[in-house]
Amino acid sequence: MTYAIKKSMLMKILGISLTILLPACSSNPHHKRELNGNEDYLKSPALHALISPIDILLPLQNGDYAIPPSPDTGEIGKKLDIRPPQQPLALLEGSQAQYSSNRAILQLENNTKRHAALWSQIVMALKHKNFPIASCQDTQKKLSTNWIFWTNDDDKDKQYSGRYQINLSTHGHQISLQIKCLELQEHDYPVTNPALIQHYTIEMLNSIENGLPSFDHNKDQRITQEGIRDLHLNSRTDENGFPILVASIPYNTIWNHLPMSLTCIGMKIRTSSRLLGVLSLTYKAPDHSTWKNLGINDPSLRNGEYTLQVGDLGSHSTLQFINSKGRALTKAQNHTLLTILQKTLKQT
Repeated sequence: MTYAIKKSMLMKILGISLTILLPACSSNPHHKRELNGNEDYLKSPALHALISPIDILLPLQNGDYAIPPSPDTGEIGKKLDIRPPQQPLALLEGSQAQYSSNRAILQLENNTKRHAALWSQIVMALKHKNFPIASCQDTQKKLSTNWIFWTNDDDKDKQYSGRYQINLSTHGHQISLQIKCLELQEHDYPVTNPALIQHYTIEMLNSIENGLPSFDHNKDQRITQEGIRDLHLNSRTDENGFPILVASIPYNTIWNHLPMSLTCIGMKIRTSSRLLGVLSLTYKAPDHSTWKNLGINDPSLRNGEYTLQVGDLGSHSTLQFINSKGRALTKAQNHTLLTILQKTLKQT
């Protein structure tokens, strides 16, 4: 009896300990940046020439398969940041984004309307986000910021702050917005890690770009009113062989029409992200009369949750439906949805 009581108490103590430890581990920001496991791989022996027995003749050496030596210049062990690199986003129509020569660069097509308004829009975006401006030269379209403090869930145990130089220039038919990091600090100590400098320079570009208007509202509205009537959907496969739908209208246009179109066929939008092009859907099959009025066969989709991934191909866009198990719909279901959306999108 005493043994049973002690065993019961021990199990309770272990359970309470696990309850305390597990949330602590799951919320530890280090786990998002550091390798999981030990560092035994650092003790791996170096490569050396192959020595064969005298009576064995090896094939001639082929340099195509030689492993070149790699200098250990980066961080290793727990200091290695395993997060994927920050990506510069091209959110504006006709834009391209990249990181090159320690600068985050956004290039846009030059036109009179955009060129005249863009610099003032950049300044307004900085003020709207409460990013302090140290100096500003409007005639040269150049400014420097004061210290900007970054808050990031992955780095919440650290405090990074940076100063940036922002420059807007014109090169032929291109407008170039360039962001350069002047200084990056962690708790008032200088940071020289190129990966971190790149991360927070791109973060600065994305923050500014996210605060800019598209400058294409009139164009988008015109395409919405006229182009939707000429909509054509085609069934294709993506690079992995999964079925997708390709629409002959731009991303912004089809995104604006999707909510009403999906509602018509019993798909309720739970969450949406225009930036990521993702719609979380709950499907409840409508009654038979709905399909009869549309003149379409029932797609025989199971009730439940689905994800719709919308892709941007410039003048075209893609649609891919994924079920709750993370699998793309079959070709037959995809083809039926093509017919349904072809009709319902034109009616919105």
